[in-house]
Amino acid sequence: MSNHAWLLLGLYLAILLLLAKPLGTYIANVMEGRGFAVRLGGRFESLLYRLCGVKQDEEMGWLKYAFAMLVFNLLGFLAVYAL
Repeated sequence: MSNHAWLLLGLYLAILLLLAKPLGTYIANVMEGRGFAVRLGGRFESLLYRLCGVKQDEEMGWLKYAFAMLVFNLLGFLAVYAL
């Protein structure tokens, strides 16, 4: 590897280590329902649920989940094929 590649690798690792603690704290706060991201994300999430017809209090059975996975993978395949 060249010096430039080592420099980029070192820079990447340094940024990764510097961001680990703040991003970990942020994710922990979101998972526990604290912080501003929950309020902002909650509005966006409820809008997406409404658009997709998802009911938050209703559990998804295995058959419905399998069908959703097949549709998602089919749409992903078509998107990649279109590219």
